[in-house]
Amino acid sequence: MSSRLVVEITRSAVRVAVASGVGLRLKVQAMRSQPLALERSPSDVLRALLNDVKPAFDQVIAVIAREHAMTRVVKFPTVSAAELAPMVELYTKAQLPYPRDQAVLDVAVLRQAQGFSEVMIVACLRDAIDRQWAILREAGVAPTLMTLSSWGVLEWSRRVGRLPAASGATLIMNLDDTRTDLVVVESGRLLSSRSLGQGRADWPMADEAIALLLVEAERSQMAVRKESPWTEVGGILLAGADVPDQWREALAQRFSVPVEMAAADSLLKARALPTDFSGSAVVIAGVAGSDPRRLANLSPPQLRSQLQHRHHVRRLVSVSSLTVCVLLAGAGLLALQDVRQGQRVAQLQHLTRGMKPTAKQLQEKRRRLQVVSEVMSHRREVAGLLSNVFRQTAGGTVLEHVSYEYGRRELIVRGTAASNQAVLDYLRALKGVEGIGDVELKYATVRATPAGERTGFELVIHTNASS
Repeated sequence: MSSRLVVEITRSAVRVAVASGVGLRLKVQAMRSQPLALERSPSDVLRALLNDVKPAFDQVIAVIAREHAMTRVVKFPTVSAAELAPMVELYTKAQLPYPRDQAVLDVAVLRQAQGFSEVMIVACLRDAIDRQWAILREAGVAPTLMTLSSWGVLEWSRRVGRLPAASGATLIMNLDDTRTDLVVVESGRLLSSRSLGQGRADWPMADEAIALLLVEAERSQMAVRKESPWTEVGGILLAGADVPDQWREALAQRFSVPVEMAAADSLLKARALPTDFSGSAVVIAGVAGSDPRRLANLSPPQLRSQLQHRHHVRRLVSVSSLTVCVLLAGAGLLALQDVRQGQRVAQLQHLTRGMKPTAKQLQEKRRRLQVVSEVMSHRREVAGLLSNVFRQTAGGTVLEHVSYEYGRRELIVRGTAASNQAVLDYLRALKGVEGIGDVELKYATVRATPAGERTGFELVIHTNASS
């Protein structure tokens, strides 16, 4: 059973949601929130919240507020993923108001038809992501994914089911204490998202709130028409904090579309949302129960590299373990077969002492089995050598290709490391591994990758194989 922790830090509170279940879609089990105070840092508040929940999770997802990001819907003349990536990169470099290396990007394909792709580009400042990441680290939490609050609203709307729009898109207005997310969805896709830095706590006068909501709803409608001309808003859903009926009536009268209201906890278990929960639970409820592959990925490059390397090492260790087990099982079966064959040979020699040709044939079979046993023994040594090499591979080093030259007793390793010094450290570490005679560095070249500059290398490991 998988478990997931979702953390959302707003200007007024820290909120967490705990979900568990089988597969990628989980069920929310508990939700907590605590208001922020001047005498306590967000990390201290988060640490106090985590004292009441399970201490270890398979996944930890952090939510970044929508106001820290930019989104654009762009049409590109290709449907190939290999061609789309460089087009998006060039467009982003030209349109971003800040340097590319200060932003984290993600791309969601909205639709593809007639050789064109319409995609949503999401760009978020690294500073906002790093601040959130620092708070989590101070609280003792290691995130596996960082996403945008708009995608939490989208995933929450998927669980709502039938939205008020009979046709066209639905404008979801998530009313929080200090923020309002305006998200336009259609057929389970996010077409447009905006964020207003005001919420229920900032609207003491009902008339001012209604006027502001009407203006912001019109802006969202114009944004959809501009970025997605084929789409019209056909309904509005008010979610999050409780709202007066006159707000719904004013929106319905202005836009002449169905307007409905839904409480954030309407899809959760009765015990999931405590009475002292402050603000809207829409975002963390949506993220907690979603498939993380559908969320916008705003994780910084170093976090993505760590997770990728961790997955790569686990896969290599698993493959190595399985290989060793198969080789050991095969060697055991061959040894057992060899013993049984020897017994049969002895019986035949006793019964057919005068049949020398037959005895010679049996002896030849036994010799061949011994050769096979020696070959399997050598493969066990190679498997052990691979396992030792993987153990010496540091966290920042990624192995891309590993091959073994049987005739020369050489192990060839290609990969990338964070720097030339990291390659030299790796070389020295390998020289002390049992079964390695010498390690030769063929080349080390600096490469430019999406995660920054890395050093590509090739090592030739000369083994001390006894066979």
